[in-house]
Amino acid sequence: NNCRAGAVFDPEKSPCCVGILPELFRKRPGVIRSLHPTHSIAAFGSSAAEYTAYDNDPSTVCPPDGCFGRLREIGAKILLLGVNHGRNTYIHSVEESLGLADRLTEGKTPLLVRMPDGGMKEVSIQLHHCSKARDVSAHYVKLSDAFEALGAARRVKFGDADCILCDAAKIYEVCEKIFGIEPDAIIDRETIPEEWWK
Repeated sequence: NNCRAGAVFDPEKSPCCVGILPELFRKRPGVIRSLHPTHSIAAFGSSAAEYTAYDNDPSTVCPPDGCFGRLREIGAKILLLGVNHGRNTYIHSVEESLGLADRLTEGKTPLLVRMPDGGMKEVSIQLHHCSKARDVSAHYVKLSDAFEALGAARRVKFGDADCILCDAAKIYEVCEKIFGIEPDAIIDRETIPEEWWK
């Protein structure tokens, strides 16, 4: 668990915690993994080093100026493979970008990152926290209808797996619209009123 005080994150050796495909991908030749101790990303291609560097000095789990926060700027698509929006980490980043209250711990937790040269770097970050919900991301599924109706997400198949393909910029826009009306709507309500997003 990379979220406990003093935990060491080694981008070369620490396994991914979000499934076998990201774990296999990060081990491929030429893939670069970011140095974020709790929410690292892996990237491949000519801009991989530049992009992963946005996570070199994180202050929160999904900072607006970090890799997750910049997904909408680069026109990214997000594939939720066999899971629903309750596993859509990008929405945490959207909440941070929009400045939603009660989404992060008050204080920072000191974590350690093993650097490429073998040295250790301490990084202190605010972790996920919501006083109204043990796991706020479990409520993200309440946004599904709005995402699909507004073209921010659509159901697709990958092999036999049911998946959701998301447009990062449109996901942001839908969240901005709904959270702008009521920041805690996904927690306080059973459903999101259609008139808020139609």
